[in-house]
Amino acid sequence: LPNGPLKMIGDHAVVLALHSDVTADITVVVVAE
Repeated sequence: LPNGPLKMIGDHAVVLALHSDVTADITVVVVAE
């Protein structure tokens, strides 16, 4: 991740670069234990 690890609780949009021409948009949900 360009801004470091995800430490804040919530939904975070992440773009995965799978190949030079292929990207995927995903949402990572961080919850408290």
